[in-house]
Order: sequence, then C-alpha cells, then structure tokens
Amino acid sequence: MKILLLLSANHLHAQVRRGQVVVSQQLFGNTPAEREAFAHFLQTQKGLCYVLTDLIEEDFHLESLPYLRRRSRDALLQRKFSQLYPDTPFHLATELQRQSHGRRDVEMLLSALTNPSMIEPWLDILWAAQVPVVGIYSIAQLSGSLIATQEITDVLLVSYQKGAGLRQSYFKAGHLQFSRLTALSHDASFYDNQVKELLRTYHYLQRLNHLSVGQVLTVRLLCHSDDQAWLQQKLPDDADLHYEFAPLNSLGRILGCNEVFDDTDASALFLHQLATHPPLVHYGQVRHTHYFRLWQVRRILNRGSAVLFLLCAVWALHNVWGSLPDGQHATAMQSNTRQMQQQTQQIMQHLPQSTMPAADVKAAVLTMRQFKQSRRLPDAVLLPLSRVLDRFPDIQLDTLTWQINAADAAQGVMDCQAHFQPFTGNYRAALQGLEQFKAALQQQGYQVEVLTSPLQDGTATPLADARNTPNPTFNFSVKLRWQVST
Repeated sequence: MKILLLLSANHLHAQVRRGQVVVSQQLFGNTPAEREAFAHFLQTQKGLCYVLTDLIEEDFHLESLPYLRRRSRDALLQRKFSQLYPDTPFHLATELQRQSHGRRDVEMLLSALTNPSMIEPWLDILWAAQVPVVGIYSIAQLSGSLIATQEITDVLLVSYQKGAGLRQSYFKAGHLQFSRLTALSHDASFYDNQVKELLRTYHYLQRLNHLSVGQVLTVRLLCHSDDQAWLQQKLPDDADLHYEFAPLNSLGRILGCNEVFDDTDASALFLHQLATHPPLVHYGQVRHTHYFRLWQVRRILNRGSAVLFLLCAVWALHNVWGSLPDGQHATAMQSNTRQMQQQTQQIMQHLPQSTMPAADVKAAVLTMRQFKQSRRLPDAVLLPLSRVLDRFPDIQLDTLTWQINAADAAQGVMDCQAHFQPFTGNYRAALQGLEQFKAALQQQGYQVEVLTSPLQDGTATPLADARNTPNPTFNFSVKLRWQVST
C-alpha cells in the first residue's frame, strides 16, 4: 500500500494505491476542519507515504561550485542554503554536470520550498499518526521523468494541475534549470492565458541568455486530445518555437498509467510517476522521514529473522535426515541386545548350582584379569640368556631362580648358579671365561652382578693350593637384573 499526497496552495489530494490500482482517493481543503478529517483518514490507511508539492513558492538557483570532497562540499552547500534560503528547511542541491574547462567546477541546481507554513501543518498530522514518510517531492522535480536525459535540445515542459495552475519547467540537456507555476483556472480564457504565460516564459529565457540567437525551443505540452486542436489555433506561429503535443491518455498508456483522463488535468499522471519512479533525492529532512527509517530497520530485521528461520529449518531437516540411519542402527542394536539377553538367560539356566559366594567369584575373576594383564612371557627374558650359554659350552647351568618386581611387572631379577665343565684346575683361564661370560650377558641387556666364585676379592677369603686336588671344581653364581620393554 502507498499513500500519495499532492499538496497545492488550496487543497490536499490524497490517493491510496495498491500496486497499479487506485483503491481510494479524497480531496481535503486547507482548513482546520479538513485537516482534522485528513487525520481521521490516516487512521484507516496503512502504507508508505509520498508527499508531492505543487506550490508557487518554489525557488531555483543555478550555482557553480568548486569540486570538493563530500564533507567539504556539504559544508559549502549548508552555507549557501543559509544565505539563499535561511527561513526554510526544505532545500535541495542537485548536481547537473561538471564543466569541461578551467577548474572543472560542478554546476549545481539549488532549490527550496520557500514557504514552509504551507507544508508543515500537514507534516505535523503525518508525524502524529506515525505515518512513514518516504520523501517530499515537487512537480518540477518529478517532471524530469518525462524528459529523456540524452535530449540535446532545450525543452519547456508545460502541464496543468487542477487546483494549482499552469506549471512550466525548463530543461537544458535533460537537466532541470528552473520551473514556475502560474495560478490559472480552467475557464473560457484558459487557452489565451496559457499562451500568454508560455510567451512570457520564452522571453524570460531569452533575457537570461538561456537561449542563444536562432536556437529553437521545444515546447512539450501535456494536454487532452480534445484540447490539442484549440491549442494549435491559439499558439503563435514562431520559427524559434517547436511545439510537441503529448495527449495524456496516450502518454498514460506508454507509462503504464491506468487512469482515464477526461480533461487537461495531469495530476493523476504525476501521482503515477511518483508511485512508480520516485526521484532519488527530495526535500525531506531526517526528522520528516524518521518513521520511514524505522520501517526500513523493522523490514531488515524481519527479513533477517525469516532468513534465520529458514536456515534453522534447513539445519533441522538435515539433522533429521542424518539421524534416520542412526535410528535404524539403534533399532538393530536394541534387537541384538535382546538376543544377547535371551542367550545369557539360557546359559544361566544351564549353569550348575554353586555354593561359592558371588564376592569370592568376583575377586577371583579380578585377580586372574590382573594376572593376565601383568603377565610377561619368559621368552623375552630367557632367550638372550640361552644365546649366551650357547656361546660358552663349558659353562653348565645348575639352578635358575627369578622374581618379578611387585611395583613394575616388566622388571625382575634372576639368580644363576653354574660351574665350568670340564675344569682342569686352571683358575686363571676360568676367571677369564667368567669375565667374558659376564660381558656377553651385559651385551644382551642384563645388569650382571657376580655373587660367588672360587676366588673372591677381599681378605676374608683364604687362598689354598688346589693343584694336587683330585677333582677340582669352579662353581660361581651371578645375579641378572632385566627389564622387558612394553
């Protein structure tokens, strides 16, 4: 829904549109009672509001400004506005073009609605009703949508709005230069007065040097097809003026306007252009468009919420879709569990009765489990010793005892008792063999400590001559410390 307001000096034309269809429209006079009726009208209508003005009190001023950065340019424009239009907040700067020579200054069109008292009472009603006002526009500003920007010739667009008067807007190279409104009534002398005002504007353009000598001015008239013949009779035959007639019904069909025009009043055409092609800039200030900016924020939040909801829905569907195999797997696991429980019950039923307490059975199972976890195969400990004994065939192993470390089952100690066989009584050769045996064990990773041998170091061991002993022997014992890597 869009609420279109056309404000003139005497009345306010309100039109409500849904898309291209006009839902309702109503006319309000510029009196306190009519303004109160307009406030009641807004209570029943919801939508964005566009305010279009058609007032005599609209001024235009051409200015050439140096090319500056945005912040500096805005400050310069504010100083210009304070000098030219100090009594109105409704001012606007439109960039026309940049000069191609010299400093390449920027040509600007400064315009303003110089009588804010004509607009502010209606804006106060819109503010009280919290209507989101998109912008405040003018017929002169909106007339640019009827002029092609690539047109090289100078164009004077002439239109009539009932309740306002005759509007003449001058365009140069497709850019608005100025516009003037003359209060005319559509009576018997309307065409004569229209021709007079047109010639007056033409001479005004010549005095301001907008038109060079010999330049042809294109006058484009918006009118009803029935009035075209009257205008052709009344318009003067001048070689410097070229007339183009734009019948409202034909132009409306080209622009997509469904309104049927019964006379020369072009108000409905401009309201259609406002609804479909509103200008990018307007006279409205921040405080005038406050509720529209709130509407924009709310719209962004709503769209963001919709996108977030959609993402959450997609994520939930993805999780549900991904959980289907998990559900099937869980069902299969539950079926296997029931089968195992049934098999366990069958096994329990066939087990023999036992008088042993359950706590003792549990302790025995835990002990066996710890024993299996801490058990070390003897191959890793005895195989290196066996390899060393194979290298010393004259050493005969008598006894072998071993013990595992209680703190770490990977460590332990072995006691080996052995003797030399045969032994001829050569103790020196036997001692050398014992040292070689010890070194070979250390190479296999054992920590070797000789416990006993026939010849012990120290003063406590007696020395004796055993050469004449009938059966001499060489017995010894060693302690081997080992550690198996896990």
